[in-house]
Amino acid sequence: MEAGAEVIGPVPTLERALREIDGHPQLDAAVLDINLRGERVFPAADVLVARGVPFLFATGYDKAVIPERFAAVACCGKPPTLADLRGALKL
Repeated sequence: MEAGAEVIGPVPTLERALREIDGHPQLDAAVLDINLRGERVFPAADVLVARGVPFLFATGYDKAVIPERFAAVACCGKPPTLADLRGALKL
């Protein structure tokens, strides 16, 4: 990636997202789509919060669907631009 990041996706399901997070203990940041084949990504976001990994939501959904516990997390439309990613994730 142009920003110097190694991309480990796309990840199509919540189960796989959780496996990828678990399998990469040195994640620098993440971009999460809210809907992964009909499942909400919020359990994966909870794991990232617990690990201190910055992330943003890239979604077509309204911010109203995002639980209050993620109110401070950046939310970009899909597809996010490189500028969106750099700004939200401080890259």
